[in-house]
Amino acid sequence: IEEMQSNGVEVLDLTCPVVKHIHNVISEQSAMGKDLIMIGNPEHDEVIASISYCTSHIEVVPPSEIEKIKIGEKETIIVFQTTILPSIVEKLSNFLKQSSFFLNKTFVIYNTVCYTTTIQQNDISLIGNKFDAIIVVGDTRSSNTKNLFDVAKSTNKNCYFCEGKKDIDKIKKSLKESSSIAITAGASTPR
Repeated sequence: IEEMQSNGVEVLDLTCPVVKHIHNVISEQSAMGKDLIMIGNPEHDEVIASISYCTSHIEVVPPSEIEKIKIGEKETIIVFQTTILPSIVEKLSNFLKQSSFFLNKTFVIYNTVCYTTTIQQNDISLIGNKFDAIIVVGDTRSSNTKNLFDVAKSTNKNCYFCEGKKDIDKIKKSLKESSSIAITAGASTPR
């Protein structure tokens, strides 16, 4: 990017502001020599890109393994993949506060969960059971869309994942009996 800019190419950084915040936290805190932990899927592009900003030690911990977190003697900074369920942040916070092992440890938790995905998940959890069916539109590989689907499915068993027209064609019969259908979409789904 720097080479392109030095050659007069205008470069626009369109990174999501929430993801950019994680990059800044990791970059700044690691430059101060602090250890970092990122809660997220180690194979997710966002996580891979985020940890590349670390100049000290960073450990990636999958959400299913938060009870295995180890905090050393240095101050430790904890960040989250933006698409982690808010309940994971709460679970980790409670775990760290209640565990006697962490009483003499210094750690700071940055809640870096995307506010847009949190709002969508909260909304669908509040209204999902008021509809005959729910359609969640988005990429089946998208972490935030998968989480949104899981939340929707927990409120309404008639929940369908839809990536495109082929999926609509598959679920048409199931929807014929529905008089009300909620439609929601993952944060990265074009509107």
